Amino acid sequence: MTRMYGKARLEFFSIKDEFVKLRSKGWLIRPIYRKFLSEEKISMSYQSFWRYVDRFENPNKKDRNFDPVTLKDKKKED
Repeated sequence: MTRMYGKARLEFFSIKDEFVKLRSKGWLIRPIYRKFLSEEKISMSYQSFWRYVDRFENPNKKDRNFDPVTLKDKKKED
């Protein structure tokens, strides 16, 4: 099975608003993943889904060199 590069990212950003609503209602990540998977809104693995959720919910993590807003690597500040 071949996957299109960046498809998981596109899928996550297409459901991002609904994801935020569900999280604000107290839903956990795995049930949200299962809901989107059963509704065929996403086809990515849970690991990929969790990675995008983590980047989205924790953009200022110290060990992260990725900006979820611009979707690019952060440049080192001199």
